[in-house]
Amino acid sequence: MFIVNGIIIWWFLHLCVIYTQAQKDAIVAELELFEIDKKYDTKFIDWNTLRMTRVSRNNFVVNGTVIVNFNLNNHQAINLQIYSYDAKQKMRGLLVFNVDQKICEFIEKDKQVYPGLQDVSNLPEPGTCPVPKGEYHIKNYELKIDFLSSDIPDGDYNILVKLKNGFNTVAGLEIFIKISHET
Repeated sequence: MFIVNGIIIWWFLHLCVIYTQAQKDAIVAELELFEIDKKYDTKFIDWNTLRMTRVSRNNFVVNGTVIVNFNLNNHQAINLQIYSYDAKQKMRGLLVFNVDQKICEFIEKDKQVYPGLQDVSNLPEPGTCPVPKGEYHIKNYELKIDFLSSDIPDGDYNILVKLKNGFNTVAGLEIFIKISHET
């Protein structure tokens, strides 16, 4: 879950390429909100100082510390839900993507984000399962969207990222992002 915040935004943006057909010009991604869901306690994950900030037009940086209080293995899963979002009405729209994946499989299969994230942190090697409990520090992990196709539709999106222990959600993040295009 500690790497999920950054991975999810870029996973989502990459998936938008697959699900759309309109041709557009240069993409602008605006992070509207990156928030830890407070309705879950810190029994599994303590987000401590983890933050994501926009440093330039399409570049974001992740910094901070995450404390993982239990070894994480394939009894835990990541659930990603992406909704269209009506920012004016502050209402979630259609569910456009939903996936559950066991955490160790998720970390091992990711080849785009995790290697770079690991370079600027003390995260374990891919394939390490369980992910050991401990304090993980991320320093200046830069997320870029240069690889995105111009096919992503304009709009607001609400991304929910949940860590599940069995069927129970034990930690979560909520992200709002706005995609637009320059002509």
